[in-house]
Amino acid sequence: MLELAQSLILNEEALNSLPENKRPVFIYEWLCFLNKVLVAAQKNDIRECQPRIVEQLMQQVQYGPGPPIRTLIGRNLATLFSVGDPFPLFNTVNRCNEVLKSKDETAKLATVVVIGALYERLGRLVGRSYEETVQLLLKMLKNGDSQMRFEIMFTFEHIINGLGSAGSNIHREIYKLAKTYICDRAMPVRSAAAMCLIALINQNNFMYTSELEGNVTLGFRALDGSNYEVRCSVAKYLAALLAATQETNLNSNQNTMSKSNANITNAKKVKTEDLLNYLAGGFLRGNIGFLKSNTTERLKGPTTVQREIRIGVTHTYVELALVLGTPWIEQNLSLFINHILELAGNPRASTSHVDAVYSRKCITFILRSVIGSRLGEKAQFSAAKEYATIITRYTTPQIIPNNANSSPTSTNDLHASTGSSSLNSSTSSMVQSYASSSTNAFESSSSNTEFTQHILICALHELSLLVQSLGTSTSLLLQDSCNGLIDTLFLAILNPSHPVRLSAAWCLRSITTALPSLMTPLIDRCLDKMKTLAKQTTSYNTDAMSGFALALQALLGAVYRCPLGIPSQRAKTIFDFADDLLRTATTSIAGQQQSLIPRVILQRTHTAWHLLAACCTLGQQVIKKFVPRLVLLWRNVFPRSQSDFEQEKQRGDSFTWTLSFNQRSGALCSMISFLNNCSLGDDHLITDDLLKRMLNPIENAILVLLHIPNLIKQFGPQLKASTAMFRLRLYELLLLVPIKFYEQHFKILLRELVAEFTLTDNSSNTTTSLLRSVCHDNDSVLLGNWLQETDYQLIEEQLQPNSASGSGALEHDETFLYRRDTSLASFNIINYLFRSSSGTDNNSSNAYYSRPAELNIPGPLPLGVAVIDSSILLYGTMFIRVPNKHRLNMLQHFIDIIKQSKGARQEAVQVNIFTAVLTALKTLAETKQSSSIDDENVKKCACTLVMQTLSHQNPILRCAAGEALGRLTQVVGDGRFVADIAQICFDRLKEFRDIPSRTGYSLALGCLHRYVGGMSTGQYLNLSISILLALAQDQSASMVQVWALHALALIADCGGQMFRSYVEPSLALILHLLLSVSPSQSDVFQCCGRLLGALIITIGPELQTNTNYISILRSSCLTASSLLQMHIEPIVQSEAIQALQQLHLFAPRHVNLSNLVPDLIKGLKCRDLSLRRACVSCLRQLSQREAKEVSEHAKLFIKDRAQDSTLGLSEFRCLEELLFSMLDTETDAKLCSNVQDTLVYMLQALAADNLSSWLQLCKDVLAATTEKNQQQQQTSGSTTTSSSQSKNSSRLTADDDEDSCGLHDDDDDDYADTGGDEQLQTSNNQNSIRRATSSAKWPTKVFAADCVQKLITFCEQTSLSNLHFDYISAKERLRTYPNEDYLVTHLNTLITFSFMSCTSTSDQLRLSGLSLLKQIIVKFAHIQEDIDLPGHVILEQYQAQVGAALRPAFSQDTSSHVTAQACDVCSTWISSGVAHDLNDLRRVHQLLVSSLQKFTSIQQHKNDTSMIYSENALTIENLAVLRAWADVYNVATIRQNEEKNSPNSNLLILVQPELNVLIHHWLAALTDYAFLILPHEFGGSMDENATGGNFYSAESNLDLTRTIYKANWSSVMQATTQWLGEHHYELETLAANQKLIGYRQRDVLMTKFITSTFSNKIRTFPEKKEDIFAMLLGCCVEAVSISVSDQTEENIEAMLSSFTNLIQSDIATHQITMVVCIEMLNVLQRLQFVRTDLKTHIRILRIVDKIFHIVPSCSQLIATINEDHLVPGESFLFASLELLVCVLLSYYPNIAGDLQLGPIFQMKSSVKTNSDNQKMNEMMLLNVKLLSELITLSSTNDSLQALIPVVLQLLLSTSSVILSTKTDDQKQLLSTIIQFIENIFSTTIDKDILRCTVMTIINFRTNLTNKGVSDNGHFVQCLTSLLINSPSMNLTDQCVDFYQQAFNDEKPETRIRVLQCLNQLFQCTNTALRNQFIQIFTPLLLNELKKDNAEQQQESTIEVLKCFETLLTVVDSTLRMFYFNSYIYMEKVSMGITR
Repeated sequence: MLELAQSLILNEEALNSLPENKRPVFIYEWLCFLNKVLVAAQKNDIRECQPRIVEQLMQQVQYGPGPPIRTLIGRNLATLFSVGDPFPLFNTVNRCNEVLKSKDETAKLATVVVIGALYERLGRLVGRSYEETVQLLLKMLKNGDSQMRFEIMFTFEHIINGLGSAGSNIHREIYKLAKTYICDRAMPVRSAAAMCLIALINQNNFMYTSELEGNVTLGFRALDGSNYEVRCSVAKYLAALLAATQETNLNSNQNTMSKSNANITNAKKVKTEDLLNYLAGGFLRGNIGFLKSNTTERLKGPTTVQREIRIGVTHTYVELALVLGTPWIEQNLSLFINHILELAGNPRASTSHVDAVYSRKCITFILRSVIGSRLGEKAQFSAAKEYATIITRYTTPQIIPNNANSSPTSTNDLHASTGSSSLNSSTSSMVQSYASSSTNAFESSSSNTEFTQHILICALHELSLLVQSLGTSTSLLLQDSCNGLIDTLFLAILNPSHPVRLSAAWCLRSITTALPSLMTPLIDRCLDKMKTLAKQTTSYNTDAMSGFALALQALLGAVYRCPLGIPSQRAKTIFDFADDLLRTATTSIAGQQQSLIPRVILQRTHTAWHLLAACCTLGQQVIKKFVPRLVLLWRNVFPRSQSDFEQEKQRGDSFTWTLSFNQRSGALCSMISFLNNCSLGDDHLITDDLLKRMLNPIENAILVLLHIPNLIKQFGPQLKASTAMFRLRLYELLLLVPIKFYEQHFKILLRELVAEFTLTDNSSNTTTSLLRSVCHDNDSVLLGNWLQETDYQLIEEQLQPNSASGSGALEHDETFLYRRDTSLASFNIINYLFRSSSGTDNNSSNAYYSRPAELNIPGPLPLGVAVIDSSILLYGTMFIRVPNKHRLNMLQHFIDIIKQSKGARQEAVQVNIFTAVLTALKTLAETKQSSSIDDENVKKCACTLVMQTLSHQNPILRCAAGEALGRLTQVVGDGRFVADIAQICFDRLKEFRDIPSRTGYSLALGCLHRYVGGMSTGQYLNLSISILLALAQDQSASMVQVWALHALALIADCGGQMFRSYVEPSLALILHLLLSVSPSQSDVFQCCGRLLGALIITIGPELQTNTNYISILRSSCLTASSLLQMHIEPIVQSEAIQALQQLHLFAPRHVNLSNLVPDLIKGLKCRDLSLRRACVSCLRQLSQREAKEVSEHAKLFIKDRAQDSTLGLSEFRCLEELLFSMLDTETDAKLCSNVQDTLVYMLQALAADNLSSWLQLCKDVLAATTEKNQQQQQTSGSTTTSSSQSKNSSRLTADDDEDSCGLHDDDDDDYADTGGDEQLQTSNNQNSIRRATSSAKWPTKVFAADCVQKLITFCEQTSLSNLHFDYISAKERLRTYPNEDYLVTHLNTLITFSFMSCTSTSDQLRLSGLSLLKQIIVKFAHIQEDIDLPGHVILEQYQAQVGAALRPAFSQDTSSHVTAQACDVCSTWISSGVAHDLNDLRRVHQLLVSSLQKFTSIQQHKNDTSMIYSENALTIENLAVLRAWADVYNVATIRQNEEKNSPNSNLLILVQPELNVLIHHWLAALTDYAFLILPHEFGGSMDENATGGNFYSAESNLDLTRTIYKANWSSVMQATTQWLGEHHYELETLAANQKLIGYRQRDVLMTKFITSTFSNKIRTFPEKKEDIFAMLLGCCVEAVSISVSDQTEENIEAMLSSFTNLIQSDIATHQITMVVCIEMLNVLQRLQFVRTDLKTHIRILRIVDKIFHIVPSCSQLIATINEDHLVPGESFLFASLELLVCVLLSYYPNIAGDLQLGPIFQMKSSVKTNSDNQKMNEMMLLNVKLLSELITLSSTNDSLQALIPVVLQLLLSTSSVILSTKTDDQKQLLSTIIQFIENIFSTTIDKDILRCTVMTIINFRTNLTNKGVSDNGHFVQCLTSLLINSPSMNLTDQCVDFYQQAFNDEKPETRIRVLQCLNQLFQCTNTALRNQFIQIFTPLLLNELKKDNAEQQQESTIEVLKCFETLLTVVDSTLRMFYFNSYIYMEKVSMGITR
């Protein structure tokens, strides 16, 4: 029916025929069609029907339509009059005015909207009638309801924008009313009034001149009591107001219109300082007007600003920076930063601790949003320097002892003393003006310190975040900091303020995370300072000791984020120091030495325990040796028994108890850290035995817990803080210990836990922070949790109702300095080792180039909240083991406590209780402990507790009660219980009419279905849905609608197909609500969107069918989505996008991309995070299927809308650029990941056809040249080549910054000569505007470099891959098709990319660059440059660039993993064969030589204090060097024979001088590897790894060490076995204790050939060559047998080459035993199963061939083979046969015949269907050859007779399969098989076997014949061979028939083969057999000759003649005459033929 709506004129007949409820949808569809058609229509097209359309539209206005329809009516009327005849416009406006005058209220709302649309589009055409309209609207405004006020305000905005300056006479009147309504009680009206005022600002300068101050205050007043939408709107208003005062080109992103010239000239520019001060007034004073004084405030001090106002002003600061643009921020960077930070130092910003934390959060949010997100790296460097300057300014005067208590000074004096005079005067004056009204309480120096600490904290936090985002480029910041940033931070950790010390410690941690090379030096510095301070006993040193301790803890906590770690020796030093601190403090307490000051004792014990806890984060490998000492320390700190504790109670005072609890909290803290960090991996330290040893202190701690209330009563409230911390640590520890260990203490614990969260001993109403986290994520729309989906989440959470929400700060819990973030994986070096192999994977993880992970500084909640949180979590964990009796008591206790408490306390208690109950129920459900709640009383009590809260006034508690009810039914799992609950809900919904009850029980129904499941609740489904559908239509209460719709969505989600019958009414409800509900009720729209998504999933794939019913449903879904898209709120639009995404998933062709893609692009530029997330997610899905269409639609849209300033798309050329720019500004991890995925999918689909554009895009990102630099390049000359541009751009990159990158002048000259003539074609206007990619940050650059690698891979996978990698062919084709593009022509650009990346200051980018360079070398190394220059490749001209790119990686300060990667690239380059002359390789070769010169053993660094990285780092670098040399040597040996004629090109010349050194290093490394891979059971009692190895330390992480060795050993093994094989395993013959391995007198490494039994000596490698051989062979066998699946193809090939080298060496014949041989064959068979490539299988068969060849010469094998009885597992012959059979069956499973093969063979055969025929033939020949050789290896008759049938069966089956498949080279293979079969038949074979063989041959040929396949006489030849070689064989009837059938075969080839076989049989030695054949076949031969000559063929006739010739020689004389006559006859026949 809806297709009838697709007409210009409304089909009224069709409309009237519809039922009333469907008419709005019909009208909406008609209006949508009209809106689409009118835009593209011409005036003539609509001239005739225009009056009719106008009339119909106005008629619809009279009916009072819903919001979407009235919006579309206005839009269509405006379009109609602008496209068609404008004359009826006046009449229409007058009609609207008449409606406004009338008393009929029905049409007024629609009329207001229509007027707004008309004036916005056609304002100046209306004439003076606007005056009357405005007056009417003003009059209506005073009496209208909130909806009317909302629409009138929007209409005023449209009128102002439409009329422009022409309507200036009405602006004042509108302004007066807008001022009033911006503070309206209805929040949507406030937002609309703010937008109206923005429109006025654009048209009138009085708004920001004479009325500026009043308007700013007005904005602050509007923020009072505001919601999120109002804060956003008012922030835009204030930002537009203040931005209008600045004479600047505003950012194109702003939503403003250009002002008239008159306004600009009359406007007086406000100074930037004053501009910011206006906002500071709101931040610090709230909505109190400027220059007003408050008597109360003067007397009592500053008052707290309302949080809504402060957060709104925070919004405004960010919005103002966005509106004024990045250039303005960069221009005023110092002023802006100083101004924002000064806010933190003002007393008004920190009237209480929580208020100070909130203010700091707002300030850091402003700086992070503006500085951290919007600025490029260069500007961020400037900002970081400014932060450093501010920290220095506020730190320097505070290091003087006791300065805090000096004489009081004024605030002005403070600023003078701290250097604040250098601030802009206005900022100082702002602080002074506010300080002047403060009381004396704020005027002392100590108070100044108290407030300036907040400036330091904010500056340190922001510096931390900037440093982490800059990564290793921070090194430039440290170099440029004139005062020394590190020294400044070490001054900051001496600050008297504890929070400042914490922040400074975190800042140091951030610097070391960014620059890991600083980690060890800073740890040493802190430790040295602490050792010095520990010798002193003055109280002043406690702050210093605390500061250095905090810094050390933070640094230790960051080690796991540093890829190279720290030396293991540091951990021992720190542990010993902490232990000493504890001992000295303890002995002082006991009076055993000179008594320390109590404060010092307290500090030292606190420091020591936290240092021990921080040490535990270093991992179990480091900490395991300290475990006994730790357990002893833990045991000593707690009383041993109850009697000990009683004695302690009697002699303690207040201080000793404070110290005691502090110590015990510290001990518990170290236990927590130990359990958290040592329970990972398979062999973790946490065993049951260790837990039992830890149990004693834990049990004693629980006993102490019991006495805490009495102690607080006895010693006063000063114990409260220390006891609260003790309880927190104990609860946290118990959460980590299995319940079974403390189950006996449940009684004590449960009593304490329940008292804790029911606030029994707590007078304040503290609530938990966990309630929202235990509720379901999908309930966020009810809880307001969707605020977390915004960019303002960090500050908006301050307004959440639970205690201290959003007030997390580092000072609340210092353990967060070193706690591991569980969401972050340990950042070990493995990520780098395997990146090069996984980098080409299309779906590889994006974690490598994601933003720094720790961009949020930890914010632990205040102690009171943290204790309640941990008690609730522990309660939930313990609840599983609590008996039902105690459960009942607790639940009853909860009900009683709730009844007893009143007001706010009752609500707080309820929140805590419900969180605890929900946690318990959730744990029960997740651990499947459902059956435990089977007690009726417990169920009843739980039900009572929950039900009484479902009607609570607080929506959060109602939501929690609904969730708890659902969880309860899930845990009970009883159908009757569910029925009772459902019935109660139904009854209550029918009975109650109040909103809380209806909402609570609605949600209860939804949760019931969600947790019990659709099938279990099917019987209640109909009633549930009918009730909820009815409630959702109750427009008198929007909250009821929201909860009912949400419950419906929950039921639809879990209902599945059972919900299908309710889809139609649900869709009808959605459409009805979307067409009628006011847009201000955005929650209703959001729930409609959620329900729509659930319905689309319910319908599912059926949506793509075209039945009438589905078409109607699909149309309704699309209509609902478009209605949601029309909504003004981004959160609703995001729901629309998600619905369309789901529709596209199920019915892609029904989603119109030409409409969707532009909407998505607009959404990407939206300020709302939820909409951006939805758009990127949708784009990710679209790009997977339809990347080309998405790209084309996006290009068209961006091109069309480039000039539209409201969208901000002018700086982008395509969607890809926009996405790349988002990677720089977005901080949301999921969104960035989706952006990267989208780009990769688009790259995969489009890049091969658009190479230039993609390469240009990546070049823009990598080069990151700013507009200024581009202009410099332009003016420098237009004739520069592409290479010189690349050179300049690389010099100008932000991350190079004058860093020479280790290049010398000659390298620069070399690099300038690129030799390439290729240059990317770009648009002419490229340099005219600032590009979005012009300031890319390093993570984006890393991603761009990765994209280039993927681009190369994708080009390789295309059909034109041969042209992409063939320069000559590509140039030829480009002559014919010049518009085509091939990768090889862009080689110069690719080299440029890799060079820019390799020479960056960012380690991650350097690694990407090296990986890219390696890929370029591998892919392009063999591409010829010119057909006339054979032998010369295209990469030859880039040799200088490659050397220049690699050199910086070998500098002294380069990280080990970068050098390791560079070594790999060096070896790849040298081995590639690009350079023909060895002199050309000298440059890169020298880099490898230099790395070998500094090569050292790990043992030389055992006590080396200069090491800055862990021993693993040295291992990585050393093994990379060895592998690089091994790779070169391996390639050199392969080429040695190929290049004999060119001695100067032999690579061995380069390697030869180093081989004597290398072979010893190689052997030492392989010895290490051999010991590392030994299983534990073979390690014996000596523990071979206890002293470490040659290249690894005993303290290293052995799992990591093994991984490093496994990544490098295969190449080293290949090189070692090659060298040893050539030199017969003979090494130098020096004495063991004198062997020196020298290198050109520069580096001497002492090695001793000893065994590892002497633990005090170094292990190198075995002394005897037999032991060396055994070790190497064992390594190869182990690697092939275990870790095959993890190995790359190169590693497998290297292992197999090593195998070959070992087996064919001389020593192998004496060393290999039968057991070893069998094991080798078994592992090769396993390898054959795992690897599917044919190349590997051929290598395996060649190794088997080598084994077969050495068997005869192996003395140990011969004896064993002679006794081989083919026993599986013990037989060499059986193992060989098994391997060969498996290879055969993998390719030809049919060989098995009727045998049932496992699925592995079927799978492998499907993989290998398209193998290379030539290689297949090679493999088959080799296999057949080896099968036949097995016979020769069998020396006993038994084994021979057992083998022969199997081998014969295999050979014959193989023949049959080959004949069936008709492969190429069939003849060669079959003839080889026949030859091998003949060899087998020539041996002695049992008669029974022969008879079976005969039958087998006959059967095989019969089967082929039946299939219509000819064997071409193959099986005839087989049988003939058998008969000839078997003298005792008798001829059977089957044989005769076999030969006769073959003789009569029609195929000539078969006939000829049969005749040849008969000829052979006529000559056989078995006379009886021969005579039988002669008798049978001689007549047949004669008949063959008598046939018509025409049927005869010459070849067959010749063969017949040969047969008769044979007959003449073999028959006796009596028959010879007969044959002679026959022969004469044949001669005649033959002559006839020849004629």
